[in-house]
Amino acid sequence: MSPGYSPELMSELDKNALLKGVKDAFEHELASVWKAASERQVDAGGPIAWEDVAVCVLPLDRIGAPKGASGARVFVVYMSDTRSNLDDERLPISRPLVIKLGPHDDLSTEMEVKKSWPELDDNFEARFAKPFRLVQCDEGTSVLIAPFRSNYQSLPNGTETEVKLTDLWGNLHHACEQLSASGSEQDTHWDKCGSLVHNCIETMHEVHKNHFSSPKRQTVEVGSAFKRYLRKVCDEDGRRHIARRVFGNDARVSAFGRDWSNPIMVADRLIAEGKKTTLAVGPVHGDLHPKNIVLGRQGAVNIIDFGWASKSAPVALDYALLDINLRSITLPSQMSQSDISAFGTFIHPTQNVASLPEIIRPRASIIARELWGSYQTNAKVEDWDAEYMTPLFLIALGLLAHLDDARNQPALLATIFALADHLDGNEVTS
Repeated sequence: MSPGYSPELMSELDKNALLKGVKDAFEHELASVWKAASERQVDAGGPIAWEDVAVCVLPLDRIGAPKGASGARVFVVYMSDTRSNLDDERLPISRPLVIKLGPHDDLSTEMEVKKSWPELDDNFEARFAKPFRLVQCDEGTSVLIAPFRSNYQSLPNGTETEVKLTDLWGNLHHACEQLSASGSEQDTHWDKCGSLVHNCIETMHEVHKNHFSSPKRQTVEVGSAFKRYLRKVCDEDGRRHIARRVFGNDARVSAFGRDWSNPIMVADRLIAEGKKTTLAVGPVHGDLHPKNIVLGRQGAVNIIDFGWASKSAPVALDYALLDINLRSITLPSQMSQSDISAFGTFIHPTQNVASLPEIIRPRASIIARELWGSYQTNAKVEDWDAEYMTPLFLIALGLLAHLDDARNQPALLATIFALADHLDGNEVTS
């Protein structure tokens, strides 16, 4: 048995670890990794031998060998029956699996989601590609296995599968957004994006509720609850130099044609004050950005990658992460400063979407309707500043660590400035 793969994309150590993990899953989780083989095993009274299995390893645009920010390497694999004397009795190809290689402690944290998250009704449970197997290979590498939940189709030759990854990220990168903001093509595009965000939030709300009628409300210390998402941007021994380089050391910062409160100082104050507030808490995904919202067959929304999942955290995390991605990380860069400034200061439900520039209205409408409206209802929000704007500010500020990855860097900065200014006691103005 040998894998099909491109040698330049995988080290020998990773190759051996991956095969060890797949073999372990084949031997202990056959029903999960290859349903047809498991059913045939029962019917025939014996399994297909591992020596008769070929493992195909697929590098994709964003599911491939290069390391991500977490240090993990991610691949998609599937298995096929190599026995040559079976004619029409050959097993169909297994469904694809996502294989993640990385440090054991990091991957074991992600594996915990299988135990810590609530078990949902089948309709909702099927929307999560939760990992089901963790195999430790050596001191430096373990293998985490999860189902692949995007599109795939076996080819007629019976030995290959066409795998296509589609996600919300790709849907947001649509050519029509570079044109005008209106028209039938644009309307269809934004209706689809809005529907995907709606279905994602509906799915996560079932998790947030944790078998109650709504998420529990609990008093938490705001700085501690969201400090992880600052990614050490405000720590003296961390990445504070990034924020200092952007915002400087003065109490007021000049940008986008006006002066703002320095976001570093606002964040420092929020954390130092130890301010407590009551807000909705429950199980959260914790990394709900458009690349982790993949589309399966018939466009079904599926949620992947649980490395930041928590069994109890402010549910605002999942809403705010989508918010900041829609308004900056995935926003096209070809926009005027006035449009970017207007979007950055769009931070409160009392603001009118219709008053915004036409080019950003569709995204703002999704934020207002699918995120803000749902959050206010689902989380029973009492204090918008403390329960939403503060989490959004700290999360956005933390994303400075990944500023180079933002499609529209000025939009991220404009949002940070507007939130800091408002939380520092200044009125929201566009």
